[in-house]
Amino acid sequence: MGQNNNPLPPSRKAQSTSLPMPLPMPFIKATLFMLACQCLGTGQPEAVTVALRDDQTHMRLAIQEARRSRGEENRIHPYVGAVVVRSGQVIGTACRGDQDPRDHAEFGVLEKKLPRERLAGSTVYTTLEPCTTRNHPKVTCADRLIERRVSRVVIGMLDPDQRITGKGVLKLRRAVSL
Repeated sequence: MGQNNNPLPPSRKAQSTSLPMPLPMPFIKATLFMLACQCLGTGQPEAVTVALRDDQTHMRLAIQEARRSRGEENRIHPYVGAVVVRSGQVIGTACRGDQDPRDHAEFGVLEKKLPRERLAGSTVYTTLEPCTTRNHPKVTCADRLIERRVSRVVIGMLDPDQRITGKGVLKLRRAVSL
């Protein structure tokens, strides 16, 4: 038997339809609350509430960007939006196919719209887990985020493609721990 390369526990794996299982809303809210507490390290509920509100606002903007997505003809493509925020200010937005139908949203915002911008200390909000595989010579979105030294990535959902599910998150977490 082959080794199971899916980093998610069996209860969180995508169903046979390749669609992710929805998480119950209380679980999502509790997880966001815990993540906000860890990130802020303040222990003050007011600060956590502000952080969650900001994250929700910026993720909604990423969703709006995703609605503008366009892709290559005769190919299935996900609707993906990306927003870059630094010091509470939006400095760039993009969607899949923003300038070229083959461009991923992260590539569009990081390399086409903000190519010379220093992104250390910034947060990228993306509606879909960053990719971990691309055809040579293209660079994956996860690698691009790491190379550009983005401090934080907020992901709307894991990629439902079982070849990718969870691998973008793992790659980003491993880069932080190095």
